[in-house]
Amino acid sequence: MTLATVFRVLRKNLIWLLLFPVMVTCTVAYLTGDLPRSYIATATVYTGFASGMSIVENNTKTTSQEIGNAFDNLITTIKSRETLTEVSLHLLAYHLSLRKASPDKLSKKSFDDLQKLRNTELKGVSVGYNELATLKKLERLAGAQDGNAIKKLLYQSNSPYSVESILGRITVSRKNSSDMLELSCKADDPAICQQTLVFLIDTFQKRYQAIRASENGTVVKYFENQAQTIQQHLKSAEDQLTDYGVQNKIINYAEQSKYTAEAKEATSTEYVHEKMQQQAAQASLVALERKLDDNASVLLANGDVTKKRNELAKIQTRLANAMVYEQPPAEIAKLQATTDQLSAELKVAVRRLYNSTNTVESIPKQDLLTDYVEQTLKLQGSNARLNVLKTRVQEYAGIYNDLAPQGSAIHRLERKIGLAEQEYLFVLHGLNMARLRQKDLEMTGSMGIIDAPALPMKSQPSIRSMLVAVSFIGSLVLLIAVLLGKEVVNGSIQTPERAEQLSGIPLAAAFPLISKLFARYDLDYIERCMVEKLRTRLLIDITVPDTDEWPPYRLITLLGTQEKQGKTWVGERISHRLVKAGHRVCYLYPADAEEKPETDAQTIAYPVNSDFADTRTVGVLLQGVEAADLPEFDYVFLELPSLLTNAMPVHLVGQSHLSLLVLHAKSTWSKADEGLKVLVEKASHHALLTVLNGVEADLLEPLLGKIPQLKKKKSSKAAQPKPLDLV
Repeated sequence: MTLATVFRVLRKNLIWLLLFPVMVTCTVAYLTGDLPRSYIATATVYTGFASGMSIVENNTKTTSQEIGNAFDNLITTIKSRETLTEVSLHLLAYHLSLRKASPDKLSKKSFDDLQKLRNTELKGVSVGYNELATLKKLERLAGAQDGNAIKKLLYQSNSPYSVESILGRITVSRKNSSDMLELSCKADDPAICQQTLVFLIDTFQKRYQAIRASENGTVVKYFENQAQTIQQHLKSAEDQLTDYGVQNKIINYAEQSKYTAEAKEATSTEYVHEKMQQQAAQASLVALERKLDDNASVLLANGDVTKKRNELAKIQTRLANAMVYEQPPAEIAKLQATTDQLSAELKVAVRRLYNSTNTVESIPKQDLLTDYVEQTLKLQGSNARLNVLKTRVQEYAGIYNDLAPQGSAIHRLERKIGLAEQEYLFVLHGLNMARLRQKDLEMTGSMGIIDAPALPMKSQPSIRSMLVAVSFIGSLVLLIAVLLGKEVVNGSIQTPERAEQLSGIPLAAAFPLISKLFARYDLDYIERCMVEKLRTRLLIDITVPDTDEWPPYRLITLLGTQEKQGKTWVGERISHRLVKAGHRVCYLYPADAEEKPETDAQTIAYPVNSDFADTRTVGVLLQGVEAADLPEFDYVFLELPSLLTNAMPVHLVGQSHLSLLVLHAKSTWSKADEGLKVLVEKASHHALLTVLNGVEADLLEPLLGKIPQLKKKKSSKAAQPKPLDLV
């Protein structure tokens, strides 16, 4: 759409562009004449989200996104249904407890409205003038499952106590990038503005703190339960280790295993050393036995000697056990003394017995016997110690077999205890942090009020003037949009350019629309110019072949694909102009036409019969009609009926020197029109031109240049064009 088209549409609808906005503006001004005054109360609350102090150590810096989330959560809490319901109940209970109106508590109008509700819907709701008792009753009614007057007032009314009303009147926003939260409330009663904010601040502070405390309390409870559970697991693991140690007589496995290894090594070394002493004593004893005679053997077999030897062997065995098993030193010393005493007694007994049975010459053998006794005692002692050491080595082997699986079991239990301890310490740390966070919330949860809600003393500027201005501008813009939109979606031909573009046929002329809307233009001049232009095209485009097949007159066919396209109107103008120019003109029109053409040319009506499409010559149409002979005419205009409702006389169209397709600017060009145009082009052997009728005068500038306007305003009759005497 071009700018010229926009101006044309606006100029065409100038009256409506002035009248419609004025009507809308007057209506809005009338309806807003009694708008109530509005008041706004404001408050500022310090949140401490960004710069508040905390007892919790936090090395990470709070991001702007986290601060924004905190403000979003707080604003959501403020605007939640539960918060606003509680505010509404507090406000209603407070007002129901008032005995009379007061500017700082409730205006006279609001008090009277509340009294009406108190005597009707809220009858019996208030508990005297007790605010607290009334509030409890209101909360009970609001929480009831069935419907009641309080629920209807809260959720289904337009009163200042409804949740939707409060939500629509309050505004909550963060002040720039600070920790401040700005709240405002708008109402037609200044006291309601102030009290709504007072109750709102108190309510959302309690709710927000409770929500945060509840959230952290859940965390604390979780860590407490986890700590208790893990502590039980830890105690169970420790009890298992204790029971295992008691059952297996283990005090300190590491020390016990170390001691056992060292003791086994010492015992093994001592066993080898003792084995060497045994072999040495046995070798010495064998050597002494070779030197002694049989009497010495008999002496050693004496009963007293044997008894002493047996006692000594027992004592030596006991001494070896005491030394291997590391009995108290006193016990070892006692056994050692007994062993020494028995050894001495045995030696004395053998020597006494030998002296009683031998002479002085046998003294050297006595020394050998003494050595033999000593070696025998050594061998017995060594055997006793070897037996004890061997038993001890076997015991250590058994202890090793027991300690090996015990070590794995103890390590497994200790690892279980270690994991339980780590888990317990981790949970305990989380519990301490959660409790610290809980304490931090208790200390920092309350928000400071920077600016408390004050009673507004001055009403807000009335929006009536703004509504009036907006209504005027809005209605004007809306009307312009509708007009331009209508112009855009208009599918009619409208302009000469579109007529040529849609039909694909050259345009011969375009005639203006006769309407009071265009009375300012010189329509007579426009029509005269277009008739002359059409006449010129006829003279240029009509060619008469020099053959007998063509009639001597010039046959011009007026076509129209649809009804009421203006064929007769165009035919009247061009035929009238040719008559005035001195030509003999005949105008043929259908006999069923609504009106007879008004022209100075000779008009003849022809019947449209069922065989009209088969008509071969124009003369056939005039059979039985008293009229002049057609060859006497210079021009014959043949107006055909609508091609959509009647068959086209192909032969007549083919004999035409020129065919004029008349279109109306308000009509649309459809596929049916395109199909009929193709048939006409096939039937016609000469030029086919388009004549556009009913064009708005200001759209004819491309054909005429600047459209001339009348200098003086004419009457409505003068504005109507009449048959022209074109010379």
